[in-house]
Amino acid sequence: MTTHDFITALFCQVDDQLPAIPKHPEAHLCPARSSLGVLHALQRRGNRAFYRWLPETIGPCSRLPERTRLFAS
Repeated sequence: MTTHDFITALFCQVDDQLPAIPKHPEAHLCPARSSLGVLHALQRRGNRAFYRWLPETIGPCSRLPERTRLFAS
């Protein structure tokens, strides 16, 4: 399994499982952003290293938030 295949499978799993989890009324995380959090935890890299690694691995991320905003929540 390639890294890209793993990330795709992870996003699908999170997207499938997220609706079953109760959500706080003020929570605004979408499945893709939740998947980034899981992927970051699995990578066990620092924030800056992960932010550099992600576009190198999956290609240009046109909608990826600024690094400081990505790890703020």
